[in-house]
Amino acid sequence: MSHILVVDDDVLTRRLLKDVLEKLLKHVVHEAADLRGALSRLKDGTFDLMFLDQHLPDGTVLDFCHTLDQMDSHRKTPKWIITGQKPLENDSVLLGRLGVAGYLVKPIEIDHIIRITDQCLKKSKR
Repeated sequence: MSHILVVDDDVLTRRLLKDVLEKLLKHVVHEAADLRGALSRLKDGTFDLMFLDQHLPDGTVLDFCHTLDQMDSHRKTPKWIITGQKPLENDSVLLGRLGVAGYLVKPIEIDHIIRITDQCLKKSKR
């Protein structure tokens, strides 16, 4: 059982991810609706995977990733960005340096969540 952080201001997106990750895959999900809440959740311990909304009411995923980069305990955690638009190549390069493994583009497919989660958690257990 892994601990996964889901940060999104859209309650339906959080609910979808929580349902798939907890009910189907049997992981523990920690939720936040904004960056402040996400930073507070980091005090809960370390996470095995993070799903992060690209744009939040109090900042961007880039702000959050820069903060995580300063924290040894979270620097290497795989991060997937939730977005409604396909990312630009230059965004991918910058975020890749900050530990972003990829993008989860809306509308989100359940099979994609399962595949991403399985791949990331298998890599981290090696």
